[in-house]
Amino acid sequence: MKLVHPSLQSPLCFSENEIQILILENKAFFSRFITELCEESEGETGSFVLSSDEEILDCAVCLDVVLDYFHLSPDRKRLQAKLISKMKAIAQQEFQLETMTLFQSLENYLLSIVNVLDYPLVLEQTGDVGALLKACGPKLRFTDASLAENLLDYMEAYRDLGGVRCFVLVNLKAYFTENELVQLYEAIRYRKLTVLLLESEQRKRVSSLEKIRLLDEDFCELTIEKKKEM
Repeated sequence: MKLVHPSLQSPLCFSENEIQILILENKAFFSRFITELCEESEGETGSFVLSSDEEILDCAVCLDVVLDYFHLSPDRKRLQAKLISKMKAIAQQEFQLETMTLFQSLENYLLSIVNVLDYPLVLEQTGDVGALLKACGPKLRFTDASLAENLLDYMEAYRDLGGVRCFVLVNLKAYFTENELVQLYEAIRYRKLTVLLLESEQRKRVSSLEKIRLLDEDFCELTIEKKKEM
């Protein structure tokens, strides 16, 4: 997968064995860069091009920008239909007997209520698992675990349910210790997530997985090489 922008000399190329980090030291440009990323991820036109195997991807679907790690609020409309579809498949395939028993109990329960009322009532056919699940209103919530675990769960849900292929994590390194970042990188690799760390300043390299590119105040582009072991 690649992310291209006119301000970059070459594409940002993603692989499972690297964590791409882009540092933009010019604060005004950093702000514009994020703004444009956010706009494209929300469906507006812009200069970013995200592609995979030479196929251009729709940034409104495949790109997500994470700015606030403390309030990871999923787009309910975007994920709800896929979530209910997955739950419905599980109910019908793995809990078939339990689902049939539940609907039989529900029908008996409703008939008991109808029999109490002195009206000529007829019940619609019960048995629609999707309608029942929708009525229960399942919600994704990313507030119960650690900051890192919440972020990982958020990205995994958006990838599996929302079709997001690339996550831009803004100033991620400001919120985690070196050890936490190392563990987070490994979890990102294990879960096969694609991320770009977009940083406003250069911070200490914490892992050999980091592939760091820097645009300085004067827009000179540098690659920060790994230190060779003696």
